[in-house]
Amino acid sequence: MSLAGRELGDDALLVYSREAAVEAKYLGSYEVVFAIDAKEAATDGALSPSTPVNDVGSTKAPPPAGNDQVGWASSALADLRNEIGNLRQDVALHRRRMEDLLTATDRRAWRMLADWGEEPELLPGVSLAGRLLQSDMDPEHVLDVIECTRDAVRSDAGGSDDGGGVWKRLLERELIDRRRCDSRLDSYGKSAAIVLIGPPGAGRTTVAMQLAAHASSRGLDPRLIAFEPGRLTASQALRSYAGVLGAKFDLTRRAEHLNKLFADRPAGLTIIDGPGLGPLSDDGTTQLTALCSQQRAFETWLVLPATLRASDLHLLIRRFSVYAPSRLIFTRTGEARHWGAIWSTAEWADLALGFFCDGPRIPDDLKPATGATLAGNTLGAAAADIEDNLKSSRSKTNRTSAGGRGQAK
Repeated sequence: MSLAGRELGDDALLVYSREAAVEAKYLGSYEVVFAIDAKEAATDGALSPSTPVNDVGSTKAPPPAGNDQVGWASSALADLRNEIGNLRQDVALHRRRMEDLLTATDRRAWRMLADWGEEPELLPGVSLAGRLLQSDMDPEHVLDVIECTRDAVRSDAGGSDDGGGVWKRLLERELIDRRRCDSRLDSYGKSAAIVLIGPPGAGRTTVAMQLAAHASSRGLDPRLIAFEPGRLTASQALRSYAGVLGAKFDLTRRAEHLNKLFADRPAGLTIIDGPGLGPLSDDGTTQLTALCSQQRAFETWLVLPATLRASDLHLLIRRFSVYAPSRLIFTRTGEARHWGAIWSTAEWADLALGFFCDGPRIPDDLKPATGATLAGNTLGAAAADIEDNLKSSRSKTNRTSAGGRGQAK
């Protein structure tokens, strides 16, 4: 108010004051408006013809002379401090956003892509690495796969197509060669047993029925067992389907009873629908642990939904590692949007992929897992085209190796 009195005179009237709007915060925390009568101000000399007047009568006077310069300088310095403070807040906000972005993927991956962008021959690799990151593949796996593909590109002797085509072909081969797929149901010969485990709602019962139909079509006499310790769940669907299939069905709630069923087990495939195991320990966990420690004549297959992100799948792999699973089955693959997470999950677990299940139809929606299907969905390409590229790439490699041996002779 004293500043307004010095600039406008003693008759200056306070019109209103309010907290400054967001877009005007850099000018100060509050907006204060004073007004005077223009005619009286002109008579008193408070306003000169050169002094600008805004719509509400406020003025912006030139810097005063004499002792008043101290007050004017203090006000200007305060405004400057406010503006610098706001700029610091903006910079800190942008810095936090960038850190969140980098943490969400991996600083090393983005740093590698930035370095590679300076070399034109590596640009196709940068683009493909971006695809893998978007597919939710673990950044460490992306680094490993892309660097191996780069080395393969540099040593590729027969690539006549453009650089992008070579990169894509060799990346597909790298993704396929590093994944094991095994859809056999008779790993133990004529007498085999599979226990399906997984989190609640993963689709184990549906997979059990689909595997039974798949086995029946291949001459394996399936037997279905619902292992439901400590709970009452919907085993009726499994019992009904066993009747339709003409297969034997048993319901057991204790590991000891299940061991007795195994003692007189006939030749054929036994499929055990295990309990859904949540993060909290319960009787089902205890019974299944006891079964895994006592019975060695079966395989444990882990059933996981393909719709989960890589971080969630990683936690499930760690939780179910105590049951020593031997293969992975992914359900709901028709809804999956991040197949790179499936690739990384198999890499973390170091397990073979058994089947992909993309729906409830029996047995049509149960497909044997293949590396071409996994690589194709991860990169957004057709699995058939990838298989053709893989065959031609391997035949080309064989011809090159044979030619090299001939020259050596």
